Amino acid sequence: NEYKSYLSWTGTMAKKGKGKKGKKAVPLRDTDNDKEQELDLEREREAALKAQEEEAEAKRLEKEEMEILMKQEAERFAQESEVLQEILTSNTDHLLQQRKNLRTQKAWDRFLLCNGTPDPVDQSQINTYTSLARDDMASHQKKISEVLGEVEETLDLINELDEVIMLDKQIGDTTCHAVYKESIDNLQSLIEDKVDSATFDVMHQSDQHTDPDSLNLSLTSQSPRLKFSIWGNLAKNPRQKSFTMETDNFTMDVPKSLTSADVAVRLIHSSYDFLSPKCRTFFAKKKATPFASRRNTQTDIPGNVNTDDNFVEKEMLSSQDKTPVPSLPVGGDARRITLESDTTVVAGVSEKNVGDRPDPILGTESGNHPKFGTATSFEGGVPTPADVDDEEELDEDVIDLRAMTTVGGVMYLDMLKLPPPAKKVGSWTLQDVTEKTLERIPNPDPEKEKEREKAEEEKAVQGETAIAQVTKELTWPLLNMSFTVANNVVFTEEPQLARWEDAEQCWRTDGFEDVNFNEETGTISFKTQFIGPIATFMDTYSNTPFQSWELRPAEDDGVVFTLIAASVELEIIIKEEAVCLKSPDDIELDGIRGKWLPSHVLMQKLVDCGVNVFPSEDADKYVSISCKNEQLESGVYEQIALGASTFAFSWSRWNADCGENRQIIRAAENIGTGHVDEDKWKNYSCEPQKCYVLRCTDDDDELFDEKLEETKFHPDLFNCLLEQATEQAQQQIKNSSVNFVDNISTWLFATKVLTFS
Repeated sequence: NEYKSYLSWTGTMAKKGKGKKGKKAVPLRDTDNDKEQELDLEREREAALKAQEEEAEAKRLEKEEMEILMKQEAERFAQESEVLQEILTSNTDHLLQQRKNLRTQKAWDRFLLCNGTPDPVDQSQINTYTSLARDDMASHQKKISEVLGEVEETLDLINELDEVIMLDKQIGDTTCHAVYKESIDNLQSLIEDKVDSATFDVMHQSDQHTDPDSLNLSLTSQSPRLKFSIWGNLAKNPRQKSFTMETDNFTMDVPKSLTSADVAVRLIHSSYDFLSPKCRTFFAKKKATPFASRRNTQTDIPGNVNTDDNFVEKEMLSSQDKTPVPSLPVGGDARRITLESDTTVVAGVSEKNVGDRPDPILGTESGNHPKFGTATSFEGGVPTPADVDDEEELDEDVIDLRAMTTVGGVMYLDMLKLPPPAKKVGSWTLQDVTEKTLERIPNPDPEKEKEREKAEEEKAVQGETAIAQVTKELTWPLLNMSFTVANNVVFTEEPQLARWEDAEQCWRTDGFEDVNFNEETGTISFKTQFIGPIATFMDTYSNTPFQSWELRPAEDDGVVFTLIAASVELEIIIKEEAVCLKSPDDIELDGIRGKWLPSHVLMQKLVDCGVNVFPSEDADKYVSISCKNEQLESGVYEQIALGASTFAFSWSRWNADCGENRQIIRAAENIGTGHVDEDKWKNYSCEPQKCYVLRCTDDDDELFDEKLEETKFHPDLFNCLLEQATEQAQQQIKNSSVNFVDNISTWLFATKVLTFS
């Protein structure tokens, strides 16, 4: 019956669908297969859903595990950063207190000092001192040697004030600096008056200083910082063609126009440069987009931990892919205070950079020639940068003091009018009483040369009036001059001769002809019509970029800092309280080699000797270098200093080309203070937010950025070194003294070896 019903139903459906396109009847067997397929699909869907649930659960567990690892790594980074920050903060506080104690002790020592000199910080005492000195000059005539001794005493007072200013800056107290600088100006003016007064007395008593052979005035005297020589035309010998002074073997022609004139030539050679800070090119221009200073930046220091939730996940993935990514801030305390002044040797580096140029105190005078001034000590303050961003175009004959540096001091050459000579009548000596001032003879004016030649054709009438007229219009042709450069200067190239143009307040190279430098004798000869300050210059960056550098532990709790520059190889021993130059063996450095000196003193002496390895803040304008992140560089220097007692550090070939925001250095534990085997060196990659040991070495053909196996990422170089250090090394690092660490960082900041190597 069921079958008949089925046939009847199918027939009916066939009739209804006749002539129309419809579905075919599905056999019963096919329907069973569909059900089975549906069941299979259902089972597959259930299996897939179950698999998805299991995968989701696995991901959830993996995420929870990753979050736990992230939290653990973040805690580790935070702890390591906190450790470094505590060390840097502790060192900062210790150094600050040390400066305050030193300032207090110096004030007490000065109070107990009873040597007849005033306390330079007491302006009333300085005013009394200068007033009494000027009264003494007016009423007494002293020997030039005695006056130079008094000048040295006054220079010491200026140096003492410089040191007070330096210490006050380090402890943040500058309330009295305006008074101190006013006292320095007064002392400087006093030195100028003392030397001029002594010069007048010498010329006024010329008969007591007459050379028995030439019958002319001739006198030479010197002190540690000044050399004084004077020649006076007393004999008026028309046959005299030239004269020579003992100071620097200075030789000068005597033309016909001078042989009959009452003139004297004075030469003062100072070991300091008094004029350069007057020049507008002495100061660095402000950068339009300067780097953040490590002293005023409170971000990206170890205490500020990165709170990015994806940081550890990125680190985990990067460690698997062998591609590091940034993580936590590198260490670098912006508040670190140094023992030295804010600037040390060369102009304008960062506040710590000892290259900054010293800040001489200048003498002032209006007129054709600048008068002889005074100098401050090497502890001078930081020069104020010019308040402009754009570079000024200089005359090609003007010395750019950002690129050139004076060496061997400055020679002040003056043409002076001789006062009327004394006359002896029996047992009496008759001397004209004149005002005690020097009369400087100006340089010839080229525009009046023709008028002068015409006037010379007319014969002058004999007598005082004629002599005064000749002196007033005195002129001279090109003069042959020569002098010996300082024997304590290393000349890596021929020095550049320049003259001071007082009207323009700059050094100029024009006005000289036939300039010749004899390297064997150290003599410079030339022709010029100019009488005034003359100096020799050298390229400030003749020793940069550096070839390589190394810092390794040495005996007796010290380190050896080796710097191979372009033309000199320095080896300096650094200890807690002092440093010592060990090499090179150049004879010019005999005066400083082997002597233990404060860091800033040795740096200044090296610059004075022509060995300038201290780049300034705008050195990138004159030297081709790979620019680096200044804040990252500062942090690395500080951490190198922390580990220098047990680790050796060196230049890496990969550092120059690894990018602005990355530093690569080599380091190796070296407790034995001996030579480091090449296979012990490891490359450390330091970035703004992490540090790690590279698998790549300097012996590899190319840099591949992979972390060394079984090592960790760290927030800074210091903790990265601790991971590689033995227990003995770690303990030795903890025991490093604050002054030792600070002394090392002083040299690293001054030389900027990471950027200029």
